[in-house]
Amino acid sequence: MSKKKRYIIVTLFLFIVSGTFFVSYFFISKSQQFEEKMEMKDIHYVANRYQLDYVYDTNENNDPFIFIATSGTEGILARWRNVSDKFPVIEYPEKAIKEGDWLTVNEVFVSNYSNFDEVLTDMYDEAPGVSVSQLGDEVVNKSLLRRYILYRNTDDETFMKVLIDLKFEEPHNG
Repeated sequence: MSKKKRYIIVTLFLFIVSGTFFVSYFFISKSQQFEEKMEMKDIHYVANRYQLDYVYDTNENNDPFIFIATSGTEGILARWRNVSDKFPVIEYPEKAIKEGDWLTVNEVFVSNYSNFDEVLTDMYDEAPGVSVSQLGDEVVNKSLLRRYILYRNTDDETFMKVLIDLKFEEPHNG
């Protein structure tokens, strides 16, 4: 094989290898940018959901942000803790909260969704003034417990009676 052919083959080989590296780097870079963008959406979602403030700074875990609990956050956690204490099937992520790992806190909350239905039925049955069997055709809104924990939503009068009967809420005078 002549030197010229060898030179062309080596050049072609180096061109293909460098092109492969460039294309790989480009796609990996785009993938990482997409993942970072999705993580930022998760951060905003979690911050809004749990009424957290956050600042862009680096913490001990090298996260590019720090969540700061607010009084709204404390209210959410208190309601969640109260429900979890009375109905242990609802997991309360004490460790993740102490570590400020709010993405994990959110994962735990979402994993509780299937248990919320069961607990909601139990709440109605344990409340002396109201029971699911007494409701007849009235359907219990399955999101009541989730909305109560996150937003203290007590617009449903029957559910409010249950919350009062179970000492989660105080009666309103008015």
